[in-house]
This record gives sequence, C-alpha cells and structure tokens, in this order.
Amino acid sequence: MASDPKGSWTAFWSYQMIGKGFFGALALSSTRFSAEQIRRLLIFLLLMLVARNIAMVIYGYQHPVFLGGTEYAVEEFLLGYRRQGDHLLVLFPFILAAAFVWEKYKNVVLSLMCVEILLLASTGWRGAWMGFAGGCLMLLVMFRAWGMLVVLAIGSIAVAVIGLAASSTNIVAMAISRGFGDSNRVNMVWKPVLDMLAQSNWQGYGFGQSRYLELISTYSAVHPERAIPVLGDAHNMILNFAMAAGWLGAFAFVVTLVCGMVLCLLRLRDKTVFPEQTILLAGTAAAWLATYGLLGLTDQPHYNNLAVLAVLTSVALASSRTELRR
Repeated sequence: MASDPKGSWTAFWSYQMIGKGFFGALALSSTRFSAEQIRRLLIFLLLMLVARNIAMVIYGYQHPVFLGGTEYAVEEFLLGYRRQGDHLLVLFPFILAAAFVWEKYKNVVLSLMCVEILLLASTGWRGAWMGFAGGCLMLLVMFRAWGMLVVLAIGSIAVAVIGLAASSTNIVAMAISRGFGDSNRVNMVWKPVLDMLAQSNWQGYGFGQSRYLELISTYSAVHPERAIPVLGDAHNMILNFAMAAGWLGAFAFVVTLVCGMVLCLLRLRDKTVFPEQTILLAGTAAAWLATYGLLGLTDQPHYNNLAVLAVLTSVALASSRTELRR
C-alpha cells in the first residue's frame, strides 16, 4: 500500500531506521568475539551513557523544562529534552549487569543509578519510567540483588516525594498527577490508527515519518469533529510497524522483540558463557524489555536504538569461550 515504494525503502534503510542495523547484526552473527573485545565494547557503552548524561544536563540547564512554566509550554524544548531519555534505557542495563559480575564496581553503579533516576524523573516521561523500572527489576531479580532493589525503590520514592513537595507545576509532579491514565492515547491516537489500518486491510502504508504525517493529517481533516491531533507516530511500536508494513511488519517486530530477550536469557543458562558475555547477554535482554517491551507500548523510542540492540544481540550470542582461550 506504500504510495512511494522507493521512499519507503529509503526510510527503512536510513540511519534512523533499522535496515542498516539488522544488516550489521546479520554480518556479525558468524563472528566470534573474545572477552577482551566485549570488555572494550562495555567500556564504550559506559562512555556513551556518560556522554548522554552530560548532554541531558547541558540541555536541561539551557532549557529547564522540568521546572514547568514557559519552557515546559514550548513543545520543541520539552520533546528535545525528553527524547534523550530512551537512550538511557538502552545503555544503563549493561552497566547494572556489570555490577553483579564485577562486584567491586557495585557502589559506583549504585551512584550512577541515582543519577539515571534523577535524569529520567526530570523528563516527566512516564513510559520511560516504566521501562527503566522494568529493565532494572529484570536484572535485580535475575541476579537476586534484593539490596539494590531496595535502593531503586527508595530512590524512586524519594524523587517522587521531592517533586510533589517542591511545587505542583514541575514536570515530575504533573506527570505523577496524571497517574496511570493513557493521556487519551486510545481515543485520539490508537483508534484512528486502527481505522487507517482497517482501510488498508492491514497491509500498511510504507515506512517514513513523512508518510505517517500525511496519512494522519488527512484522517484528521476528514474527521474534524473528533479533533484528532497530528502527531509524528502512533505512540505504540506494534502499531508503528503495522502502519509501515501491515500485519506482517507488526508480527516481525514482536518476533524480533521476543527473540532478542528469550535467546539472550536462554544463552545465559549455558555453562560455557564467560563473565563479559554474561554482562552483555543480561544487559541486552533487559534493554530489549525496557526500551521496546515497555516504553514501546506507549511511545516510539528512536529506531536507531532498535538497530543498536540488534547488533548487540548478535555480538552477545556469537561470542565464544574459544576466543578467550586463544
């Protein structure tokens, strides 16, 4: 159903989309990575997380949307700050998993966890909160780290209490006041998308945000009585892939998500797995859950994160103790 197949393919293959990522994952699937190589990869992921934290602090200082007021009212500033949060969901699970394998770094990771809680809280992004909590909980239960689970709970509660006590207009207080509501996603976003999918017989309309904006703008104009907002995506990854590639695209996404988690978890049961690979496997499984299994239910994490996770999954599964012995 894509009106511009060439444009759809270009969007799929581009950096923001997943084509190159999955091609890279396929190319790496037959490669064996040693413990030293994985250690370097984990250091790189840590540096990326630190860099992302610094970027968020700088952006937050320049545009303090978390305080509410006029900065918060400017959607460009709000989204510019908030949309950096999903990268934390991809990167932090690897650092947390490392703390359970290399316990001497546990206190450092605990401090970093507090930083991530503060940064994510300041985005007011409830879906990211849910994803972060889910990813961390998966790892804490997997490694039976009950003490750190208490730290996570206390830190989250403390941030919520401080946010509510500080003012009623800061971004944390406003997000908490909305509770577990869907922010009208069902009626204003998901139902229109389901209507459009029904019109295409669930064949989809092609990849690319411009294509989606064209479709939702037309739908909104045809149904002015419903006041449908023109947003850049369907705020649900399954629906996003369905709009792009129909039921087959939605099915492919679900299979990719489930396989990314399950294959890593199953490989962790292998007695030949070495410590660095344990970190990579556990972190990858938790990152899939946090970013696309939970946040992806209510929003659209960056597609390049999907490409990154595909590559990391391939590296984690392809690694071998054989290389360690050489």
